[in-house]
Order: sequence, then structure tokens, then C-alpha cells
Amino acid sequence: MLHSFPTILAQVMNFDDNAPRPAENAAPRGMTSRDFFQGMHQAFHNGPTDNSFQKGVLVAVAIVAIIALIAHLRQRWQSREPPHSTLRLARELTRGLKFSFLGKLLLWWVGYSTSSGFIPLLLSGPLFDRSIQQWAQIPTLAPLRRWGYRRLLRLRPLLFEVSAEQ
Repeated sequence: MLHSFPTILAQVMNFDDNAPRPAENAAPRGMTSRDFFQGMHQAFHNGPTDNSFQKGVLVAVAIVAIIALIAHLRQRWQSREPPHSTLRLARELTRGLKFSFLGKLLLWWVGYSTSSGFIPLLLSGPLFDRSIQQWAQIPTLAPLRRWGYRRLLRLRPLLFEVSAEQ
């Protein structure tokens, strides 16, 4: 049995006895330009099998990009200007008033439908009355508008009586 093991191993490993063998005691030779170009060709056309350097570079670039983004957002946060949007102004105006989200939504709807805007409705009592009257007369979604009109009438004292006391 031991006698047939080398032949079985030679059949499995497909050894070629005629292949040239490197000299074991030969001095190492330097890298030639041909070796360099073959290595470059393999790297670019066959794809490297060990791409840990490429992954490391990508991770380093991603970390630098994240740090730059955080620094940019922090600088922007520190040097921000007062808000100039109507949404933020409306939020600041309604912050002290305690009425529901549905009431705010109805006021937005009235301001949009009558082209008067949300903020003027919060500031002017006569415009508020005129706008909700005009809004209630629009025939589209009439039952919802009648319900909303009654709700807005209950909201009127909260908006204008409280601001007169302050």
C-alpha cells in the first residue's frame, strides 16, 4: 500500500516531471521592466485578488468626507441667520397660542383658499372674519367647510381676545 501512494498522489496532483524546476541555490534576480509591466497588466486586467489597500483608501476618504461634512454643518449651525420663511414665522406666532393642529390646518386652508395667507389671518381680526366668511361660501366640500366655519368661530376669541390682553 505504501508503494502505490506516490503514484496515486502523482495522478491526483498531476505532476509533470519534464517541467523546468527553479534552481534552489540560485541567487535572486532583480525585478526587470518586463516583470513590472506584467504585474501592472495583471493588476488592471485580471483584477487583484488582495484589494485591502483599495478598501483602506476608500475608508480613509469616507472618513475624511464625513469629518468635512460634520465641520461644515457645525459651522453653518453656528453662523445661522434669523429665519426668513413664512412657515417659521407662523410657527413662532402660534407657539404661545394653545389651539389644535386641526385648527391650524383649517387656518392654512382658509388662507390658501382666499389668497390672504396664514400669518395675516393670525394678526388681523377683520381680515379673519372676512376670509372665513368668503371661505365658507365656496361650494366645494360644503359640509366640511360648514363644520370648519363653526370651529374657526370658536377659535376667534382665542386668537384676538388673548392678544388684546397682552
